[in-house]
Amino acid sequence: ASFVGALSATVVDGLIYSCHSSGSITASTSAAGLVGSMWESNIPDGDDWFYGIVNSSSSCSISAGTQVGGIVAYYQANCCKKGGEYTAENFIVSGCTFSGTLEGNFEIGGILAFGGFITIENCHSTGTISGENQVGGIVGSSTDVIFKGCTSEGTVTGTGNRIGGIVGKAGSTTITNCQSSASITGTHRV
Repeated sequence: ASFVGALSATVVDGLIYSCHSSGSITASTSAAGLVGSMWESNIPDGDDWFYGIVNSSSSCSISAGTQVGGIVAYYQANCCKKGGEYTAENFIVSGCTFSGTLEGNFEIGGILAFGGFITIENCHSTGTISGENQVGGIVGSSTDVIFKGCTSEGTVTGTGNRIGGIVGKAGSTTITNCQSSASITGTHRV
């Protein structure tokens, strides 16, 4: 199955707060400790709002082919704008931790497998993370993502390329006050 999460397969226009999971998950693709996929379809007016996951954790053991995340497998805020402006800071993953095991091939991350147009802040991974390409202690692959105050420990192993303590592959990404003390192994672009 694809888009598999211990809490929910898919969340649209939602806020998840203080949720926790443990156990094991096996899927063909897009599996995570809490939510398989998240996106937005309805943007509120004004700028005093946000969607995302806050103060949540997982200690799951998760195995899938591609897109394996400790908290979320796929989070892409690519929705339509409804009045006013919105930024990546309206779509957040904040204060989340992962302490389990992740195994897959492509886009493997301690918090998210793939993130687009979101903010990831004060998240922490101590998990054992392994894959082939685009493997990261916090995120496997990111586009237009803001990282703030994230830390990575544990083990990050990739048999291919783009392996990183915070993010495996980063495009148009800002990283501020993040640190990694993870044991990192890879063969190319590490």
